Amino acid sequence: MQRVFNRLKKVTHKADLPWEVHLIDNHQWNAFTIGGGKVFVYTGLFKGKLAVRSDDELAAILAHEIAHVNARHASEKQGKLMLSKLLDKKLRSAAYEASFTTNQEDEADKYSVIYSALAGYKPSAGAEIWARMHKQLGSDSKDRLHDHPLNADKAKSLTRYAKLAEQYYHSGKINKNYKTLLTNNAVFFHQGESTLKAGEGGGFLALFETLGNAYVEAEKAKQEQRKRGL
Repeated sequence: MQRVFNRLKKVTHKADLPWEVHLIDNHQWNAFTIGGGKVFVYTGLFKGKLAVRSDDELAAILAHEIAHVNARHASEKQGKLMLSKLLDKKLRSAAYEASFTTNQEDEADKYSVIYSALAGYKPSAGAEIWARMHKQLGSDSKDRLHDHPLNADKAKSLTRYAKLAEQYYHSGKINKNYKTLLTNNAVFFHQGESTLKAGEGGGFLALFETLGNAYVEAEKAKQEQRKRGL
């Protein structure tokens, strides 16, 4: 795990963070981050029918958590939720807040395929994990608050992003052009400008952009609620 993590952290947008990865003895299939470069992995990821099967799959999971750190999702979520709730009173519910998080999950998926590919890990590994998850558990995890995309949807979107990132993948080798590709690649430009750059201009323009992003993500969250019948 440390070996895979060390290669990934070299090719991220914030390689200078004090990155750490820790293994927790817990049967759950899960990994998470508290920000600041700290990533935690449960031992449950390596056990049972859903166990991680290769370095590529482990890289997909670690890259996803690294992406959450780089995009500042923990702090960003609260600000955007406040703005979106001001825009629409109907969005003031726990179910909506969880659906809003699915937007961040999708964004982390986009970055994760790039990080994996640039570090020399197969970018399609994440899609393979979630396709297996869907086969074993179905599409909906039945999580009460639905704070992750449906398994089938996640597999499909990761497959789409991985195809775009495949051109940067050299098995077992860090792409020598990784610094340029972090800000200029088919995944980000296919989906729109990298959100890691959004709002950095400051002033009124940054505020306008933030409000626009909050509105777009609010609409996505509404779609997620409708999809689940909430």
